[in-house]
Amino acid sequence: ALSGFRPKTGEYPPELRLLVPTYFKELPNAAFTDQPFIYHQQGNGYTLSSPGPDGADGAGGNTDDLIVEVRK
Repeated sequence: ALSGFRPKTGEYPPELRLLVPTYFKELPNAAFTDQPFIYHQQGNGYTLSSPGPDGADGAGGNTDDLIVEVRK
């Protein structure tokens, strides 16, 4: 959804809620916490993360968090 949004607008969305309803009926939650994903749009990229199996947000430290970073 994020990759589809960028070509149409020239940038990634500042908030995930802008992907609704074009890409999602409603935003999915992170699998391990059933809470919203953590998203930060930064310049020409973004970081999308969620706590891993331990359920704690390690905020980029030594954790089992699931993190995707895209820099363009």
